[in-house]
Amino acid sequence: MNQDVVTISHLIYEGKIPEAEHLIEKLLPYQQFDEQELGLLAQYALSIGKLSASLSFIERIIERGQDSVGAHLKKAMLLITARRYQDAKLLCQSILQTNPENLDARNMLANCLLTSGDFEEAEQNFLAMLDACPNHSYAIASLAKCRKFSSDGHVLIQRFRKAFSLPLDEDGKARVNYAIAKLYNDLGEYENAWKYAKNANTLIRMKSPFKQHAGHREQINRLISSYTKEKSNLSQSDSASEHVLIVGMPRTGTTLMEQIFSSYQDIFPGGEVPSIPYAMAYAGQHFQAHDLGLLNSSQLNECADAYERYYSELGYLPGQRIVNKVPYNYLYIAFFKAMFPKGKVIYMKRSRMDVVASVYFEHFSDPMSYSTELSDIWFVMLESERLMTFWLEHLPTDICTVQYESLTQDYPGETKRILDFLDLDPSMLGDFTRSANAVETPSVWQVRQGVYTTSTERWKRYPELVRFSEAVAARTGQAVIG
Repeated sequence: MNQDVVTISHLIYEGKIPEAEHLIEKLLPYQQFDEQELGLLAQYALSIGKLSASLSFIERIIERGQDSVGAHLKKAMLLITARRYQDAKLLCQSILQTNPENLDARNMLANCLLTSGDFEEAEQNFLAMLDACPNHSYAIASLAKCRKFSSDGHVLIQRFRKAFSLPLDEDGKARVNYAIAKLYNDLGEYENAWKYAKNANTLIRMKSPFKQHAGHREQINRLISSYTKEKSNLSQSDSASEHVLIVGMPRTGTTLMEQIFSSYQDIFPGGEVPSIPYAMAYAGQHFQAHDLGLLNSSQLNECADAYERYYSELGYLPGQRIVNKVPYNYLYIAFFKAMFPKGKVIYMKRSRMDVVASVYFEHFSDPMSYSTELSDIWFVMLESERLMTFWLEHLPTDICTVQYESLTQDYPGETKRILDFLDLDPSMLGDFTRSANAVETPSVWQVRQGVYTTSTERWKRYPELVRFSEAVAARTGQAVIG
């Protein structure tokens, strides 16, 4: 194995991302690597956000004509990651012309269509996958998100249930349960919807229970105490960029807000990507958000440059003002403001119990394992509110609070208020339902349907959530729906 390839692996493992990035760039022109080494270099480059470099290494494998289908599939995956959906779509279609039974290519094609809003064609491709593999849990999960199902939902539910009689791992079973819960919710059969959502959450919780209560609270305590102690001495970068963070709990309208911004010409909807952790790597190997007081202006300039460079890897950058919508970035508001003193924050809020209901019905990754238990969702939500209350006190002119219910009830008035806060011209805002922005979150279908209020007070449909709210109210002496 080439020693430089081994060195890159060690650098990434040790968290020395800038050094790994520099070495990868240095190795790009070299031709002596074999196929295995090129594959590893592509993997390492992808892991640190160097998508163009990763593509370059994969294309070199393709040029050699070895493992053609596998390499083309990897290239398609990279194109999707880089948000070059049209290129990925064409490549998947090319693979399927000669390999029509290739489910990986079919799945990537279907997801390109789904994220781009081509719901009917996406649905047909997911159905074709189920014809070939009735227990394909990823196809089932994605198919459920293609639209709001009506009378035909029962037929699809029966089809989904057949997957349980075939081999499925625990994650696959959870995906199928979440999908069936979603369809029952569409059909208004809330008792069945709750049953399957509970099944799904039980499966996930057994595998990955949320045990970070003390650690999560301590993380927020450190952020508050360190900022309070250091704020008068904090350095800032020289950046004049006016980027935007959209933060809040998941399912509070963060995707809707980004989609609204995507119809504004000078805005780049950045989606949910790890650009802040990437930028933090340039602050030092062991840097944490509460260590902000250790950084000088020069270091913060490097971090800000790295942040913007990360987005330059994501296809065409249509606007100079980047909107980052990772909900939990409320943990990094101080770091964001140090990188971009002129940056702004949109804080999305929603009725607490509607947040609990929406999060409970959604399938999230392991870091979101709190989503499988009502009390854990409540705990994380209150902690996020505690931190945001602190930020609102200390950065009052830099944060705009948006209540989801107010946004849906008075869309013109609220969008004008938000755009005024960002010094943007409201007359330049387009129709976000026609935006070409690709949506990669569970709200992929909903955000293209316009503004609606039918999801308000959703929690009241479920007796278990009503009982939970009553128990919290009895324990705290306060109403919990706000």
